[in-house]
Amino acid sequence: MFTEEKMYQFVYETAVANNLSQTLKALPYAHKMHEGQYRRGDSGLTYITHPLMIACHAINLGLTDDKLIAAILLHDVCEDCMENGIRVSPDMLPVSEDIQHAVALVSKPEDKYLHWKEDYYKGIAANPIALKVKLLDRCHNISNMANAFNQKKMLEYIDETRNYIMPLLDIWNDEGSEESNRVVFLVRYHMESVLDSIEKILEKKH
Repeated sequence: MFTEEKMYQFVYETAVANNLSQTLKALPYAHKMHEGQYRRGDSGLTYITHPLMIACHAINLGLTDDKLIAAILLHDVCEDCMENGIRVSPDMLPVSEDIQHAVALVSKPEDKYLHWKEDYYKGIAANPIALKVKLLDRCHNISNMANAFNQKKMLEYIDETRNYIMPLLDIWNDEGSEESNRVVFLVRYHMESVLDSIEKILEKKH
């Protein structure tokens, strides 16, 4: 169910069935760019399984917006990938400018200056596509952080999630539609459950 091949095929078939032209451009490009990369601490899983899993998560939540799925697939390319010896920039992505912009917003700066997080999350909060990408990305990352992080890093990640990520759910919920309310409830439930469980385990260990 969660193999790279099955998830790739699921996203591809969904894109074809729903005429998601930007997703059909993003999917093979993301696969090519992440080739040879592996998820840290995830038992040798290829890195592409991360954006594929998030895309599958979004689709199964009923989120089939073309720009969102394309941005999800590409969200780590500018941070983690090189093309012809240079770091991939947003304008190199084979998608529309608004998707490129969303990917640029979720890509952390190379030079992390004082208070960069405030500016980073402020930009994400102002862009509906970037906001949803970041939330779904963090949803997957916190589910797997016990495999990749030590105790100190997990506590820092939990703190960042509570202070910067969880407030984004309130902005998403302001859309007010029945679909957004349902999705926000499910994402919030998952994230809160994982964070609470890990915190309690870490407290016992400490």
